[in-house]
Formats: sequence, C-alpha cells, structure tokens
Amino acid sequence: MSGIRRVRRLIYLIALIFCLALAGMRGASLWAEYQAALDRTEAGARDLARMVEEYARRSFETSDLIADAMAVQISALGGTAALRGNAAVHRWLRRLAERTSGNHLMVVDAAGMPVATSADAPVPAVTLADRGWFQAHLAGAQQHLGEAALSRFSKEILFTYSRALYAPDGTLDGVALVAIRPGFFQDPTFSTETTAGTILTMWDLQGRVIARTGLRPEDIGRPLAQATPFERFRDTAAGTLRTKATIDGRERILAHRRLPDWPVIVTVGIPVESGLALFHRNLVWSLWLTGAVLAGLIALTWFAAAVGRREERAEAELAAANAALLRARDDLERRVAERTRDLAEANHRLRESEARFRGIFNATFQFVGLLSPDGTLLEANETALAFIGRRPEEVVGRPFWETPLVGCGRGREGKAARRPPPRRRRRIHPLRGRGPGHRGACHHHRLLAQAGAGPGRAGGAAGGRGPRHQRPQIRPGAIARGAEAGDARPPHRRGRA
Repeated sequence: MSGIRRVRRLIYLIALIFCLALAGMRGASLWAEYQAALDRTEAGARDLARMVEEYARRSFETSDLIADAMAVQISALGGTAALRGNAAVHRWLRRLAERTSGNHLMVVDAAGMPVATSADAPVPAVTLADRGWFQAHLAGAQQHLGEAALSRFSKEILFTYSRALYAPDGTLDGVALVAIRPGFFQDPTFSTETTAGTILTMWDLQGRVIARTGLRPEDIGRPLAQATPFERFRDTAAGTLRTKATIDGRERILAHRRLPDWPVIVTVGIPVESGLALFHRNLVWSLWLTGAVLAGLIALTWFAAAVGRREERAEAELAAANAALLRARDDLERRVAERTRDLAEANHRLRESEARFRGIFNATFQFVGLLSPDGTLLEANETALAFIGRRPEEVVGRPFWETPLVGCGRGREGKAARRPPPRRRRRIHPLRGRGPGHRGACHHHRLLAQAGAGPGRAGGAAGGRGPRHQRPQIRPGAIARGAEAGDARPPHRRGRA
C-alpha cells in the first residue's frame, strides 16, 4: 500500500471519527435539551394546576358566600313562595350577580320551578326538576357541585354550586343556585408557545366534567375521564404523568391536584409537542448548523481525497515511468552486455588472428615487410630486422628507401650487374639454397628480383648507366622478399656451413 493511500485512509478515518464525535456530542446535547424541555413542561403543568386549584377554590368559596347571603335573604322574606313576582328580589339578585363576575343566580321552589333569577323577569316557566343538582338535594344533599350543563335560559355552558333551603319545619323549601361561567377554562389568557393547546379540566370525584377548556355542548354528559389516570388522580393529592388523551388523541403531560376542602380534582394537560416547541426550533437550528459543519467536513475530506487520488495517479504514472525506464535500462544493459561480449569475442578472434599472423610473419626465413601506399614501412619481420641488426622502432614509420633494408650489399649488386646474365635460371627453394658454398644475393637484389628486375637491371642500377640501368621503382605495398635462390645468411657467415 502506497503512502498516499495510507494518508487518504487516515484522512477518512479522522473525518469519520470527527463526524461520529460531533454527532455523539450533539446528540447528547439534544437529548439533554429534550429532557430539560420535558422537565420544564412538567413544571409548567404543575404550576398551572396550582393556578386552576386556586381558581376553583375561590370560585366555590365565593359561590358558598353568595348562597349564604341568598339563604339569609330568602329566610327573611318568608321563604321561596314569597319571592314569586317580587321585583325587588330580582333587582337584589342582579346586583349580587354583578359583584360576582357575571354569575347567574336563581331560586327554585321545592317543585323545581324557578321563582326568581338575576337574569330574566318575569321568570320563565321552565321546570328544573330533572337536573342532577336538584335531584341531589331531593336526596338530602346540603350542598352540591354540579357538572357542566347547558343553560335552558341563556344557552351557555355553565357549572353550578347549589345549596338546599329548608322551611322552619325542616322540609325542603327550595334551592339557591349559583351558575358559574367557565371563562377561565374556555379562554386561558396565560397561554404561551410552550403551553399552546393546554387543556384545563375540573372533575368531580365520580369523573364527571365540571368545567373544561374547549368543552362543546355535544361533549356534555360524555365520559371523558380515562379509567387508569383518573384512579391515580383520585388516590393521590398531586402528581404528573405522560399519557395520550382520549379527547383528541394527542400525547400530553398531565398534572393534577385534588382540592382538600372540596370534592374536586383539577388537571392540566399540556401537549408534548407544545412543550417541545422551543426544543424543536433549537433542534432545527442545530441540525442546520451540524449539517453545515458536516457538509464542510465532507467537502474538505472529498477535496483531500481528490488530491490524494491525483497524487496517487501521479505516483502510479511515475512508478510506471520508472518501471519503463528500468526495463529500458535493463534492456540497454543486456544489449551492452551482448555487444561487449560480441566485441570481446571479436577482439579474442582478432588477437588469435594477429597471433597467427605474427607467428607466420616472424617465423618465416624470408625478409618480409609491409608498406603503406606512400612507401612508409609499416612492419618488418624479425628475420629482416635480425639481418640488418636493427630494432623495429628504428625502421618502422620511415620511408622504405631510407631504411637500411634498401642499401644492404650495394657493392655486390654492382659486381653482379657487370656479370653477364645467366643463360638459364634455376628455381631454388628459399630454404634449401645452392649448397654450403653458395653466396646468396643481397637483400636489395632479392627485392629487385621480386619486383621483376633481372640481374642486368640491378647491375645497371649499381653502375649508373643510362635509363636501362636506372634504379627500379618499387610498387607501394609490395612485400620485400628474399631471393628465391641463394643463401639467406649474412655474408660474414657464408661459407661456414
């Protein structure tokens, strides 16, 4: 594996670790924010439950005071029968209702018929004997908190507080009723972003709704309390839980409180999504920020990887070029080795050929020389050099006619020239000679004989007579050989054989 690839994988690993670390830290932070948002929602629900508890207690206490005042006034007037058609009582009830945030006040006789109200005069002839609160008083209840009901006079949803009125003999004389508008529940002015969709509910101990946010006429009389949560509400004084509401199916955080002096339970249900609204907004911002960081990191990693891939390609190309160069070098070295071997073999053959030539050149008893085209002596065998008593460097490189090889035995050549030419020549083997007493011709005579000049011409050259007796011209490159006849030994050794 190349170093660039290892660096690229290291970059990938670092980027992955950074992404995982960023995602882990951000995930842990978001989880902490999520739990904190839920905790804030639960705390808000508990605070709202305390507010609803305070509102319910004050409402019931106020209604109890109003019912007390009505009971005293009715008793002073002589009972419920004395109120029918009494305009003063009507005005008094109106003034009393105005001091209680617009609640409706009503007095009902023992038969369930209204005898005085704070709203209408004359009183409508409508029986209320079928109402639950009236039935409770007929059953002997001193006080009663009625569930939510639709008013037959104003067509509003109200909840009631009623007290039984007794005659001096202890029989039921009528009922003083306070009908309360649930404005606090219908339009909560404290709603914020984190409490949007909050439902405030007030229940009696039997699970009937006394007042609730968003209560509609068709919801009146429906069992809205869940069995398990409501059992928990009734068994504990306060608490919170997270559950799905049966009203709208939304998951809510419910906080409840049970009033110690009244048979009432108040609950506050805040939607989880509303409680997490701020968290969701922060989550979106966090995801954008984290996404931007990750995108930048991915872009940077991609750029580094692209650079690494480009460097790797360049390294691969360089490696391929180096391999090609190495192959070329190896091929060149192989060819040089082959060429060197061929040259060595050629040199060996040349040295062997030269050795054979030298062996033949120097082993012969003839005088052999090698001339250049301009007459320069290039080589002379050892026989010729030994005859003239010279070293090779003394004659090689000089014009042939300036070497001692040309002038040896010149006097004898003159004498030989004045002799008459022999009538017949006899070929004598150069190694045999004519016998031990024969006096061979000189080297110059032999050269002339080899060049084609007879003894007469040689003698003419020695005597210097006319053109016929001029010195013969030696052709360049001709090999000077000894005489074909005669003794090749030096003159001072002739005759000693």
